[in-house]
Amino acid sequence: MRCRDACVEGLPDPQSLEIVGEHHRARCDRCGACASECPTGVIELPDDGYARRLPRLSRSLMQCLSGDGDGNDTPLIVSCGESSSSGEPGAHGGCVSWLDRSALLHLLATVGRPLRVEIGACAEVQGVRARACAERLTRYADSCNTLMESIGVRSRITVSQGVFSAHSPAVDLGERLDRATAIREVLRWGVTVLDWRGDRDQLTSALGDGHRGSDKVNRRFVAVLAVRNLLERTGGRVATGDGREESSVGVLSTRGPRINSECCVACGACSLLCPTGALRRIETEGDAASDWMLTLDVRQCVGCGICEKQCETPGAIRLADRGTSGMWRDRPIILIRRDRVVCDTCGSAFPISHAPVDSPAKAARCPSCSARESRFNGFY
Repeated sequence: MRCRDACVEGLPDPQSLEIVGEHHRARCDRCGACASECPTGVIELPDDGYARRLPRLSRSLMQCLSGDGDGNDTPLIVSCGESSSSGEPGAHGGCVSWLDRSALLHLLATVGRPLRVEIGACAEVQGVRARACAERLTRYADSCNTLMESIGVRSRITVSQGVFSAHSPAVDLGERLDRATAIREVLRWGVTVLDWRGDRDQLTSALGDGHRGSDKVNRRFVAVLAVRNLLERTGGRVATGDGREESSVGVLSTRGPRINSECCVACGACSLLCPTGALRRIETEGDAASDWMLTLDVRQCVGCGICEKQCETPGAIRLADRGTSGMWRDRPIILIRRDRVVCDTCGSAFPISHAPVDSPAKAARCPSCSARESRFNGFY
């Protein structure tokens, strides 16, 4: 698990209903490393530190811009201790391990200047914590710089820890989450783990004022808002790839699932396995019609590819590059819609599948009854 790998103490427990068990909480120093590494946003600091710290850091950096010209490209320093370069403007003091891709993008969009993150105040922990923090933040900076290059923004982010400079490849979530693990996570957390459902203006106000306007700040929305501001400032567009490469910024994925309506059997397994709840299976009842729909909320999709990798119907779902146009869409989009019919055997409603069947009678039975009949015939 990425949260457990990010924690120096290895505290997050994947087998527990709690992120950090009661008997381990004394060892947790609330650094926020697990929260910054979580791709779905289910982990938050107890004091909602993301909503409190990011506006405070933004205001501190904005104060450094007073008196400087707009064309000044001197990097602003963000350091957890005293800056190694005395006299350079920036925010000094306070742990920076909670920073993630969304926060770095937000700071770039706010100050419009290059950033240099300096790490060194954790030397008393034999450098282990500082090294892990530097490796993680460098990976985030690399992915953000890739995105900045694609939209034509000159500002870049660098990370340093004394003489140590980290560089490590991005981690692909899809390779780490197999089907069994995904099902366990769904059963533990419910269909969706992004439980923030407030008004977007309320979130913008909470982020700008630093108040607790919602139970959880949606980091994806923070990233989307930052990139939209950068795009408006530069007039650039995100370069599209071949649809198979990993997203440059995981929380701001430009990839999303596309459904082949001819191959999809309307089983809904992809919605069950989606770790962020971006894919949802919706069944509607009406006087004259009964529908089955699969919807996608592009604001929650992180482009992890789990839906494509775990689909048992070849060619039914694939990831495609959709660009950035739909990232701030206010409502989910309908990927596929099917009529529902009543099963002749059990009487339950099920969506019509376009998969080939042996006989018309089998097409009138739901998948459960069809599987039961196949097992019965095979037994005898």
